[in-house]
Amino acid sequence: MKFFRNKKGDNTFSVDSKVSLLTKMIGNDENVLTFLHNTNTEETAVRILRKGFRFVSHLEYTTDMVSLRDPLTIEYFTMTRKMYGSYTIIIQISRDMAKKYTKLLEGVNHHFYEALTIKEPVKNSDGEFMYKLAPQFIKGYVNIEEDTFITNSIFDPYNDMKIFEQNTSKLLICKKEDDQF
Repeated sequence: MKFFRNKKGDNTFSVDSKVSLLTKMIGNDENVLTFLHNTNTEETAVRILRKGFRFVSHLEYTTDMVSLRDPLTIEYFTMTRKMYGSYTIIIQISRDMAKKYTKLLEGVNHHFYEALTIKEPVKNSDGEFMYKLAPQFIKGYVNIEEDTFITNSIFDPYNDMKIFEQNTSKLLICKKEDDQF
């Protein structure tokens, strides 16, 4: 893990400075899709960094897709999701990989990110499937209040692991929405 700090001193940042920090940490790789997720504790942020990101049913239910081409998406996230915590997880997935698995899953009721999981899905107490996105897609996390960024040493949004193809095969076998691996 690497640790970056932008400035020292005042820990009260404007929305503009938070957007600026997130924009800098997201980077300018146009070949990835970027999702942001806020959490309350650094312990949770570190666990996500090391073990992957758990999500229920759809990745978009617990993250916001943002784009550097439209900085308002980052500003909107910063303003509307601040109540969920000061630790912003940056998730990035290769656009080509997303396209590949979207095409392979065409015609079935599943999304590409369901294939990019490292564990078989399990049902939560509400009967919805929970997935775990591979930790390689976690670029790192930003502590918005302290203006710091922690990187993930295994971050690689382009690594198309064999398990993703195996997951896709299992998803293609499923005939209805409730069927899973």
